[in-house]
Amino acid sequence: TYTVPRCGWYNFQGKDCFVDPRRQCTMTDDDKNINIVVDSQSQFAKSLQQVGDLAQWKKAYELAKKSPVARLMVAAAIAPSLLKVLGERNFLLHIYAPTRAGKTTALYLAASAIGSEKMIRSFDATKNGLAGAAADVSDYPFLIDEKQVADNRLKEAFDSLVYALANGIGRTKLNKDSTLKKLHDWRTIVTMTGETLLLADNVTGGANTRLLTIYAPKEILSAADCKQIRNIITENHGLVFSLVLNKIFEVGFPTLRKCYNE
Repeated sequence: TYTVPRCGWYNFQGKDCFVDPRRQCTMTDDDKNINIVVDSQSQFAKSLQQVGDLAQWKKAYELAKKSPVARLMVAAAIAPSLLKVLGERNFLLHIYAPTRAGKTTALYLAASAIGSEKMIRSFDATKNGLAGAAADVSDYPFLIDEKQVADNRLKEAFDSLVYALANGIGRTKLNKDSTLKKLHDWRTIVTMTGETLLLADNVTGGANTRLLTIYAPKEILSAADCKQIRNIITENHGLVFSLVLNKIFEVGFPTLRKCYNE
């Protein structure tokens, strides 16, 4: 058995494998004696739970599927596992809508495709804190709720936060003995919610090329649908992601890349 520091894609003995605490990660049928597990006590790793029944979760998704914004948020939560396969870079998705539009419930539904709601982060953090948290979710979605709770220091640094999360590499830091700390990197799609724009209209350049902003002027999900969805996903979550991984291996990297390029 080999241990790795975080979940996600690894190349082990020349073979690609995906490490997730919910599935025994064997290499191939010929390598059943090789097992790779994640040695992590992080909040994120603990949130990768698989609970309930897939048929029940699908009922919640059916309620949300009529909303293109909610559907997009679920897709963005699943898609980070394809970034390595397709050779694409990180990007950020910001959904902003009026209060009580259902954006937070849509974000919780997106999280429920992968694990529990505990994987969702708050904007009540520092820029470096959020970048450090991103390193723990490589090859998974990075979900951040409620832009309006960010303090003034973070609000003044939203453009540099976009750069930091999209670039996928942490700050260079020194240990106490003046040696370089190990750099952290990550592959992810960041989905954020709020009631206003993330970047001001006068922000130009690279930050905007890494950020897709979507304004939902009307409700994303009705209050009744929100209530039903939250009740369902509380008891049924984390059931979709393993199916996606299995499909990636079934279809194969070359076919996925060919279809994507076409």
